[in-house]
Amino acid sequence: MRANAHKLLSFPNPHLQYELLTEDLSRQMAGFLVRLKAGESHTAQQLYKNTEEMMYVLQGKLEIRISENAYVLEPGDSIYYEGASLNGFTALGDEDLAALCMITPPAL
Repeated sequence: MRANAHKLLSFPNPHLQYELLTEDLSRQMAGFLVRLKAGESHTAQQLYKNTEEMMYVLQGKLEIRISENAYVLEPGDSIYYEGASLNGFTALGDEDLAALCMITPPAL
């Protein structure tokens, strides 16, 4: 998929951007480039089906809250989790966050 063909998904949080890296959400897996402004947080919404997800940090520092645990990830770090256990995440520090997110099956 060419870079200029990626679709942007909109959220109520103006500091959060999901860029769809796959054709659509009708496949078995979807990929996203997640961008979040430095210092901002996102609270996860319950999905309508069970998913498995992973995030890989490209830029910035990510605090991700899964169940009752919080993990701080830096560029090159990744984490794998059940989608229902995601509570939210924050872009720590002064640098905007960019992370690759894969989800199967797609559910947003």
